[in-house]
Amino acid sequence: AIAREQGAEGLLVTSWGDDGHRNPLGLSLQDFAYAGACAWNGAAVDDASFLERFCRVEFGDRTGSLAAALSALGRRGWPPSKGRSEQGVLYYGLVERVRRPPGEEVWPWGWWWKEWHAMIGRPALRRTIARLSPPALRIPEPAGLDAFARLTLEEWRMAARMDVLAARRILAVKDIVAGRPSPAGARRALAAD
Repeated sequence: AIAREQGAEGLLVTSWGDDGHRNPLGLSLQDFAYAGACAWNGAAVDDASFLERFCRVEFGDRTGSLAAALSALGRRGWPPSKGRSEQGVLYYGLVERVRRPPGEEVWPWGWWWKEWHAMIGRPALRRTIARLSPPALRIPEPAGLDAFARLTLEEWRMAARMDVLAARRILAVKDIVAGRPSPAGARRALAAD
C-alpha cells in the first residue's frame, strides 16, 4: 500500500540463501508467484488458498496433493532457538562439521559452531524424518508438464531428501557428542547418503 501511495514502479523480489534456504530456483517459484499476486492484488490475495491455487494453475494439480506436500516441506515443527528456524538448523546439520577444529575462526555466529546440533531435539528430528520421507511425503507429478516444471518437482523432492538426511545426521552427531557413536558401518552409510 505504501509503495502504491509513493508511486513505486515495481516490486523487487529476492530469494536469499540465509538461514538454510536451499537455493535451486524451483524452491522459490511459489514465493515469486505470491509476491507477484501481492503486488497486483494487495490485500485481496487469499493467503489460505494461495498455495493450492498456485499448484493448480502452474502444475495442473487439481487434487490438492502437491500443495499439501509443499506445505509439509515448508512447515516449521518446533519453536526456533536464538532466532534460528528449523530449516536453518537442518541446513547446518547437513553441511557443518561435527566439531570446529582448534584455532579456526568462529564466524559469523560464534555460538553456532558449538550448539547447532543441540538446537533441535530428537523428537522434532524424528517428526521431520517421518513428515518428509515416503510414503508420508509424496510430491506427485501431474501429466503433461514441461521440462522446467518437472525439474521444479525434482528440486522439491531433493529438498525433502536433504532435510531427511540432515535430520539423520543431527541425530548421529547428538550420539557422537554424547559419547555413544553409532557403529562405523552406520556412519559410513550415512556419509554415503
